[in-house]
Amino acid sequence: MSRMFVLAFSALVGAAQIAVAGPLLVTAAGTYASLTPVSFFTAPLETWSLSFLIDSNPTSSSASFGVFFTPAFSDFTYSLNGSPVAITPNQIIFYSVPANTPFILSFAVCWNTTCPGGTTEGIAFDTSQLYTGSEFSPVIVPGVYATSEFFIDHCSSYLEPNTSLIIANAPEPSALLLSAIGLVALAGVANARYRVASNRPFPRREPD
Repeated sequence: MSRMFVLAFSALVGAAQIAVAGPLLVTAAGTYASLTPVSFFTAPLETWSLSFLIDSNPTSSSASFGVFFTPAFSDFTYSLNGSPVAITPNQIIFYSVPANTPFILSFAVCWNTTCPGGTTEGIAFDTSQLYTGSEFSPVIVPGVYATSEFFIDHCSSYLEPNTSLIIANAPEPSALLLSAIGLVALAGVANARYRVASNRPFPRREPD
């Protein structure tokens, strides 16, 4: 095995390790129902999406054992009908959910006020529990979490079409750079081997 191939493979392994150790990306998207009210973050029959970054072992500004925790987050984005909305949540809350229990609030984005008991102005997801461990030392679990119910709260609660909350590893820029370097090196190895093989003379067969 050539030295270049070993270095390239090592770069890819390193990139993968960095990606696993990095933050998590949380995303969700959908289309609001026809009866959804017009507000600063909703409109009937319009598409919406949100995303933010969170550590897999987040620190919390507040927590209640067996009930909820409010993690630190960053890079929050929200769009309505494809256009970004300049808004940052006051809180994002993860709730404890009994095993195999649908229609229980698991996650909420609260815009203007704190909402430990549920949203008063925001978005609410009913899914299975999104973390393991205690609320004082949670571990966020990557996965695709389909909602059993999905609400928006704007003065009143409105049931919306179901969606999925997706939590995935978010590669850091250094990981992406190492991946690119590794792929370029692997391509160089493959190209060099192809050139050697193409320049090698074919064996001649002597006549009988």
